Amino acid sequence: MKEEGGRSVEVELMGLKLKVGSKYDREYIKKIAGYVEREMETVKKSLKTASSLDIVMIAAMNIADRHIRSTEGQKRELSILLDKSERLINYIGERIS
Repeated sequence: MKEEGGRSVEVELMGLKLKVGSKYDREYIKKIAGYVEREMETVKKSLKTASSLDIVMIAAMNIADRHIRSTEGQKRELSILLDKSERLINYIGERIS
């Protein structure tokens, strides 16, 4: 599978070779695959008798959990920054008037 305007990159996950179509460069795709592979290895070590599907699904859930927590944290921080910016703008406006 090749993305339009992109390239096909071969990666290996859990011993399986996959061709990934992407508009991103080869090194970035390999970096992502390495991240996923490390997460699957961590799950595999903690669940000695898990099936490959179990390992993949739990690793996917762990990655999604980190992503969602990060996104929610960024939203909270942005909200705080917007509130502080608005208060600062109001404070400056009051001092100028």
